Amino acid sequence: MPFVGEINSMQQERGFSLMELMIVLAIAAILAAVALPSFDSWLQQERHTRAVNQLQAIYHFARSEAVKREASIAVTATAAQVSVIALEDEQVLRQFELSSRLSVSLMDVELLATGQVPASARWQVRDPRGYATDRCLIILPSGQLTVQASSCAT
Repeated sequence: MPFVGEINSMQQERGFSLMELMIVLAIAAILAAVALPSFDSWLQQERHTRAVNQLQAIYHFARSEAVKREASIAVTATAAQVSVIALEDEQVLRQFELSSRLSVSLMDVELLATGQVPASARWQVRDPRGYATDRCLIILPSGQLTVQASSCAT
């Protein structure tokens, strides 16, 4: 049969002490501080990749609309968005918002009814913070789009 002193000491050992909780919180804070810059870098790379993919998608959409409608389509850009416009009736077919965290330089492009463009064009997506490699989207006169992992040198 346990003594009265032994029962009281067994009841007091439940749970964690304040010191143990403080040590666990300190370790968690150190791990978070180490992981945060890496997560920020990954997030910026994802934004960059998403912008390149969206520009490709909007170009392919514009090209397919030009062929489908048998009419010229324009891809125009402002500082905040890219628009696909049917030139025969000035109807905006689709718009895409540009990320403010990336540097995107676009040339307006007119797609002919054949899916070709009158002159080649280059679109550049840069990460000003340097986390992601610059991408250059090159639109050839045949209407094909290629992506290079470099800046657009003319």
